[in-house]
Order: sequence, then structure tokens, then C-alpha cells
Amino acid sequence: MSSTATGTSGAPASGAPTSPDVVIETRSLTKDYRDFWGRTKVRALKALDLEVRRGEIFGLLGPNGSGKSTTIKLLLGLLFPTSGYALVFNKDATDVSKNERIGYLPEESYLYKFLNAHETLDFYGRLFDMPLAARAMA
Repeated sequence: MSSTATGTSGAPASGAPTSPDVVIETRSLTKDYRDFWGRTKVRALKALDLEVRRGEIFGLLGPNGSGKSTTIKLLLGLLFPTSGYALVFNKDATDVSKNERIGYLPEESYLYKFLNAHETLDFYGRLFDMPLAARAMA
């Protein structure tokens, strides 16, 4: 695992990570949260360069506000980067098909009070393009 902040940016032309053993790769991954007028309010993540290889055990550690949750949300495609890029399983982080191989339990759940348990499972299954037959088993 390597983690350094640099000024390089832009996804690789091939879209492939530097090695087939790399399962997570970020380069200059940056996320700014903006106000109503589009002005940068908070820089939550600044130029993160990271590689996690197959078989490694990896943890994100840091104080509150250091960008851990933002990084995870960017890797899952729940947020979009301001600049830089992220690849997960050799797919762009915004490609939700890679999420079929990922388990994620957020600190705060996003449950809608107007949906019952079955409707909630169906809703999230649709978000991740689960086929009807698989959603019907829920």
C-alpha cells in the first residue's frame, strides 16, 4: 500500500491500474464541497494517491473530518470527485456494476420512512441493477 499526495491528475489512457493485483487505485483524488453559488466551502479530500493490492488488509484511519467517509463514498460512486480519479476492480469508481462485489455498511443508514422492509430492499436492489428474480427472493 502506498499513499502520497501529489499534483498529478487524470485517469490513465487505458483505464487499467498499474498492476493486475491492484484492486483500488486513486490518483490525485480530490473532493470539494461547494455552497449554493458553487464556491468551495470545504476541501474534504486533497490529492489522494492510493493503491490497495489483492490480499492486503487495509484500513483508513484518521481524525474526524480527515476524509475517510468521503473517500469511501467516492470509491463506491456515491459521490463524484472534483478532480483526479479512482478505479475499483479495474473499473471507474462511478461504474456501479463493480459494487456487486462490495459490501458497505454506512455509519448512518439511508432508510425512507414511507417504505416498508420489502420495498426498501427492492429499491436498493434496483439501484444496483439487480434482476427482478433476485429482488423477488428478498
